[in-house]
Amino acid sequence: MNVEIARQFMEKHVTDREHALHVENLSLQLFDQLRELHHGGEIERQLLQCAAYLHDIGCVVSYQKHHVNSLRIILDANLPSFRSREKQMIANIARYHRKSTPKHKHYEFASLPPDDQTTVKKMSALLRIADALDRSHGSKIQSLQCTLVNSKCYCVLSAKEDCPEEKSAVLKRKDLFRDVFGVNFRIAVEIEEKSDDSSHIYQEMAPVYNELQTIG
Repeated sequence: MNVEIARQFMEKHVTDREHALHVENLSLQLFDQLRELHHGGEIERQLLQCAAYLHDIGCVVSYQKHHVNSLRIILDANLPSFRSREKQMIANIARYHRKSTPKHKHYEFASLPPDDQTTVKKMSALLRIADALDRSHGSKIQSLQCTLVNSKCYCVLSAKEDCPEEKSAVLKRKDLFRDVFGVNFRIAVEIEEKSDDSSHIYQEMAPVYNELQTIG
């Protein structure tokens, strides 16, 4: 598996390359900070990275059901150095970045070995969050910091401006994360630039910080 080949394929065929690169960056931040949850290694990291590059490639066909189109395109793509199993896993991870979560009634997912199904679920859960964090395609989230406490993952987002679309999207897509890892995903946004709405920002951040301090 050569990640650079997937990146080159993305640069040639994906319409919004900036979004793909931003989602890739956010995906890897989540992966690196949450290793104790997913227990993935370098291979899983590369699978997630490739899926992040290509998750929206189906938009070249149509935005409607583009996640399913992405699955088909990746499976049929000429990607030298990628084995069939790797393409199947990348295609499935990309397919589940939105809408339906992995289900055994989906042939391409059901045909994977059990261990690969588990990997797809874990990496899809991360990709869904990362894609939600750029729902506006505006690269508003600059970085993130995750803290695991008991059955919750607190994620503080550093943003260049308020991001209502991203916050709403995370609420809609975090269910797979909870179901796969048994952990509830909570976010708070810290806006980097000074704003007249600083009191609102504090009110949003305070519950997360206070709860973390209470837990210890």
